[in-house]
Amino acid sequence: MRVGIRFLSLFIGIFLLIINFAGYFISIDDRIYFDEEVISYNESVSLIEEAYSKYGKSERFLKETVKIVDDATIYNWIHQKTMIKGVQGYVQFYENWILWIARFFDDFLFSVALTKDNDIFSKYEYMHYEAALRRGYGICSQLSVLLADMLTNKYGINTYVVGLSGHVVAQSQINKEDYILDASMSLVMPFGLSFAEKNLESVKSYYKGDLIAETYDARGNSIMSSPGAKGYRPLAYLIEQLAYAFKWIVPIFLLVVGSSLYWKKFGRC
Repeated sequence: MRVGIRFLSLFIGIFLLIINFAGYFISIDDRIYFDEEVISYNESVSLIEEAYSKYGKSERFLKETVKIVDDATIYNWIHQKTMIKGVQGYVQFYENWILWIARFFDDFLFSVALTKDNDIFSKYEYMHYEAALRRGYGICSQLSVLLADMLTNKYGINTYVVGLSGHVVAQSQINKEDYILDASMSLVMPFGLSFAEKNLESVKSYYKGDLIAETYDARGNSIMSSPGAKGYRPLAYLIEQLAYAFKWIVPIFLLVVGSSLYWKKFGRC
């Protein structure tokens, strides 16, 4: 029995560590599947850094960042007919095996009311901007979460995810001035949600007649209570944090257990 436990602990621990390290070398970038001209993850990160060094915490920096994110991502999602065959919405095994396994529990989590959707892990939206930007595609909610996480946690600009009636955007605040960011439309508006709800004509002037502008009326709108991705989906944010920590903790623990059992065996010899 102990021989089996020793072997399994060491085998699984080593296997998972190999998978984790392989994840550093295998790209999760899905831009290659789309026939669209977009800039790479590395280029987008460099351009955003360059913009911040030039403009600091300013409206100009927000505009540059939103444009870069738009240029670096494809607006698409798994359920849409335009999605390229072969692109998977779930987290790849080598990226995070815990989140990969979690997709098999989607229906159960939904049935016990722990999630609002039955495909939260099968069609996964990253809570952390690095992974979201590296993957290279998403719809309004993913792009808004990306902006909220990056601007809040990397650049110190409090940015909130804003849920509209049929659309998702972000709202940043710099020097007590609010700005609405819509990466899916590559625009920044120099006012916040409260102003937008009362001045739809101003919103429409930025969207140039697009029907999305109608989603800014006050019905069903909500701005998250805290900045960053954590404010958007606190539980999903926590799960992702834990998953990326435990993908290393679990194999190391298994190696320690397996090794200690072997040492005990040899110690009795």
